[in-house]
Amino acid sequence: MHAEYNALVPTGYKDIQQRPAQDSKLILQTQEKTRKALEKIIDAKIAASNPKNINEEESAPEFVRYTSNEGNSRIIKMYEAPVDPLEPPRHKHKKVPRGPGSPPAPVLHSPPRKITAQDQKEWTIPPCVSNWKNKKGYAIALDKRLAADGRGLIDVRYRLIVLYLC
Repeated sequence: MHAEYNALVPTGYKDIQQRPAQDSKLILQTQEKTRKALEKIIDAKIAASNPKNINEEESAPEFVRYTSNEGNSRIIKMYEAPVDPLEPPRHKHKKVPRGPGSPPAPVLHSPPRKITAQDQKEWTIPPCVSNWKNKKGYAIALDKRLAADGRGLIDVRYRLIVLYLC
């Protein structure tokens, strides 16, 4: 078993573990390079967060004297309202429908012909016959509907027995 960490480290790496002396020029140079690199990054971030083009003349208020028809005189202070950078855009983009594409393919029909009585008879659809309503639109009672179907005449118990025997 290994009792210490140094016993686990290969022999070629033991020299790397030892730190150089604190007064070494290499350490001071590395510290200076690192400090300059960090200052450069921080200065860039600070410059990006500061507003660039602020005109004092535009933000200065303007005073206007207003006289109404009744003779009342007022002094109005006018200035440009600040713009909220997080406000959503006020204009809406409208989707315009597409223009017409290529013309559609022509629909080819067979030549027109007269309809015979036989054709009319073949195309006639019979009216729906409902078990639920009669011709006058009245609802039919449930027992009468079942009696008309003939469902009430079958004995369900006997049918189940026959199904099991088959």
